[in-house]
Amino acid sequence: MIEQLNKFGSKCVPNRNLIATFVASLGLVLSPSALPAQSVSLAWNSTTNPAVTGYLVCSGTNGVNFNTQLDTGTNTAVTVTNITPGATNYFEVLAHDANYHLSPPSPSEFVFIPNQAAGTNSGSTNTGSTNEGATNAANTNAAFSLLVVGNGVLTPVSAVGQLQEGGRFTLTAIPARGSRFAGWSSNSVSVAASPKYTFMVESNLVVQANFVTGPVILIPGNYNGLFYVASNAAVESSGSIVASVDSAGTMSAKVSLGSRTHAFAVQFSASGAAIKTIERPGLSPITVQLNLDPTNGAMTGTVSDGIWTSDLIADAAVYSRTNPAPQAGKYTLVFPGSGNGSNQPAGNGFGSVTVNDLGGVTFIGTLGDGTPVTSTTTVSGEGQWPLYISLYGGKGSMVGWLSFTNDGIIDGQVGWFKQPQPSAKLYPGGFTNSPVALGSSYHFTNGLPVLGSADGVLSLINGSAQENMTERVGISPDAQDKDQGGVKLVFNNSTGLFKGSLRNPSTGQPMSVVGAVLQSQQIGAGYFLGTTGTGSVVLSPAQ
Repeated sequence: MIEQLNKFGSKCVPNRNLIATFVASLGLVLSPSALPAQSVSLAWNSTTNPAVTGYLVCSGTNGVNFNTQLDTGTNTAVTVTNITPGATNYFEVLAHDANYHLSPPSPSEFVFIPNQAAGTNSGSTNTGSTNEGATNAANTNAAFSLLVVGNGVLTPVSAVGQLQEGGRFTLTAIPARGSRFAGWSSNSVSVAASPKYTFMVESNLVVQANFVTGPVILIPGNYNGLFYVASNAAVESSGSIVASVDSAGTMSAKVSLGSRTHAFAVQFSASGAAIKTIERPGLSPITVQLNLDPTNGAMTGTVSDGIWTSDLIADAAVYSRTNPAPQAGKYTLVFPGSGNGSNQPAGNGFGSVTVNDLGGVTFIGTLGDGTPVTSTTTVSGEGQWPLYISLYGGKGSMVGWLSFTNDGIIDGQVGWFKQPQPSAKLYPGGFTNSPVALGSSYHFTNGLPVLGSADGVLSLINGSAQENMTERVGISPDAQDKDQGGVKLVFNNSTGLFKGSLRNPSTGQPMSVVGAVLQSQQIGAGYFLGTTGTGSVVLSPAQ
């Protein structure tokens, strides 16, 4: 006899909770108003349980309540019609006996967002007495697909509707209790072992996350990572974790959240799970739940105060003297300013980045509002850099994952937050900004300009100057620190940063400019300080 309904976690009926994850098939271009209803074909493996008399396909559009049910009889394939264009559609499959007792659901849900005017998207899943399933997506609409094998979830699934072909997207795989993450594959080729994976969105691409069951063999290691609410990151719910795990599974860690750092210790279970509640004087406690899978170099979990819950991921430090980091070297980094210069900094943040042979990352820079910052952490084996900086006395922060590429580029989106501070000289109302960072490896050759031209154009945009300014400037070594029509520019050849001054045409007074060059992009960027805010400085080779 199949197990009774109320022992399991299907969402097919209102009184049961979420249990598992399925395929996500995501459209690249969403145009809901122009699309008619579509259909999706599902197929699954039959069970060998002789008590099974049929199958039930359940679906819904919010991933929580599966309100629509379709009995397929003994058929192991079905086409579901009238799929709502532009919506996310979830599916799960259950087996039933003659008395309609239901099995646990397949360990997957199918998430589908149509992206064409007509067609059928097809996928398959396994279901049966063991409830060990895999899903396969064969997308006839040339859409991008996500595939989940085993028991785990992907985050942030809520943001997939914003995907555009040619864009970069990062997903994190989080195993369910009793499971562990076993790696990513792309079009059936293994591509990454870390739970966090960044990829380029393309048509006909199938990205697969794999989970397996079994105990975790605890291996000593050091971990660095971040936590934040992916769909609504904020100062109060974003932070970092630094942890060390010994051979007995004991972890000592520090969680940085706002202006405070909380140190704690916790013991991992044989399954690689741990939980710790941390008291915070004057604030509600936070609970840290962790899952450790050191065979893949990752720690995942959540941090919550009971109101917000942030996803956590930390990567193991993998580099050593005998296995040096391939990212080792010097870089420059820029955080582009906002186009809304009246309420947010228009100036570009910038700084220098150094990666040592052990994978240690040191960032020293200045944000686009003039705030000096420093950060030290470790790059993962997948080239991921967890950046977290507490700002403004705990009333602001910058947080996000940056990626080092094989061609010396750094990129990734960060959240930059400042809460209202009436006494602040600049931007007292606070702001929330999400700049896409851009970085470049940096090299200096004696006698050569740091950019590919001996002459450059310096542009000042969106500041307190009455109008935008453009000045020609020499950027060759013999032209530095010379007054060229009121413009002086000096480069730090060791770091790739620059500083200088030029005359304000409105007041006749000198204006300071600072920034960094990006050699791979052949441009420099920084900021200048105005009366009520900052403006953008851009340095480009002369045409």
